[in-house]
Amino acid sequence: MVQFLKSQGMNPTANPFYEQADAAVTLRNCLFHADGRLVFSRDASKIRHIVAKRIFIDKERRKKTYDGDHEEVRIDPDSNRVRVNNYFAFRACGYYKRFLLGLTVDWESATD
Repeated sequence: MVQFLKSQGMNPTANPFYEQADAAVTLRNCLFHADGRLVFSRDASKIRHIVAKRIFIDKERRKKTYDGDHEEVRIDPDSNRVRVNNYFAFRACGYYKRFLLGLTVDWESATD
């Protein structure tokens, strides 16, 4: 996706919500294609980094500690599986929406 968008004159990695959108897609792929099991995921080390550094949350929110943020996405130590709660889907959709809206602004400026 990044390669295609760059070929169209956009820079998605400069978008302030790129990290969260990328994290959401990576977590989604692990949940759907590997049933959340890190042993079957190609991105196991990336997922561990996303969870440890809370990349799925925007930078401003990461600076603070809120109850429940650490529970949205976690790796179950017993089963070594990614677990997400329902609020993660809500938050991820919000970040992805902002990411896509930012891309439309980039696209409009690239086509002018």
